[in-house]
Amino acid sequence: MDTKHQRRHTRISFQTNVDLKFNNKGYSQCPTQDLCLSGMRVLDCLDQQTGDECEIEFHQTGMVNNRLLRLKGEVVRVDDQGIALVFTGMNFNSYTNLQSIMIDNAEDPFQIAEEFLEQLPANQ
Repeated sequence: MDTKHQRRHTRISFQTNVDLKFNNKGYSQCPTQDLCLSGMRVLDCLDQQTGDECEIEFHQTGMVNNRLLRLKGEVVRVDDQGIALVFTGMNFNSYTNLQSIMIDNAEDPFQIAEEFLEQLPANQ
């Protein structure tokens, strides 16, 4: 098996719009393609380079609540359709909102829940 292309986390199809703020440019309402515990794919942000850091913000509205996520990210891949971002920082509220979004949209919510539990630090 080719481990180079194995993903660390389950990726879910996830379409929403995000705002990105880089040092050199801001993007408003960019569409996303997918999401995982460690990052997301954002379309139409074509002027960035691998290694560029950004602030990410998006809302996920639902029937019960409106989840606001504010994260920090870094560009890890660029192609002719957009960029792949890895999450480099988030507060606890954004982390729990990310968990809820992923569980709500996953084909296998138990797999997503297990991945989140694996990320928790061991009790010392």
